[in-house]
Amino acid sequence: MSQSVLVLGASGYIGQHLVRALSARGYPVLAAARHIDRLQKLALPGVTCRSVDLNQPQDLPALLTGIDTLYYLVHGMGEGGDFIAHERRVATYVRDALRQSSVRQVIFLSSLQAPAQEQSDHLRARQITGDLLRESGVPVTELRAGIIVGAAPPPSR
Repeated sequence: MSQSVLVLGASGYIGQHLVRALSARGYPVLAAARHIDRLQKLALPGVTCRSVDLNQPQDLPALLTGIDTLYYLVHGMGEGGDFIAHERRVATYVRDALRQSSVRQVIFLSSLQAPAQEQSDHLRARQITGDLLRESGVPVTELRAGIIVGAAPPPSR
């Protein structure tokens, strides 16, 4: 396959399963996350692992170089504090980098939405993130999942 894929949030539950599936189908995958130890140990064919801190926007243009499709699986719920501000900041950095990239499609894992007066902080953060990604000008496919239940990833060693 010639289409190159970047999975942001590759070390999470969905990310790990997605990277395995893409690898099995022959896609060249750049799997990026803060903690990539588990992914590296899998040594999946066609998968390159890269540690990334999305709070460092200067690293994003190089990360997006040569990428056709970006899977955006990042969320800030585990950040503590004002995770809405965190998600807004990170999504803004990614939006700005996308504007300068050759990425042709963004797949964003979001959540169900509700009217503004009924939104939890999580739903609001997901809505803001989707809006910012769409501002990049790159087509965005937003997958709105209700709840995702899965085993937590094992602790990094």
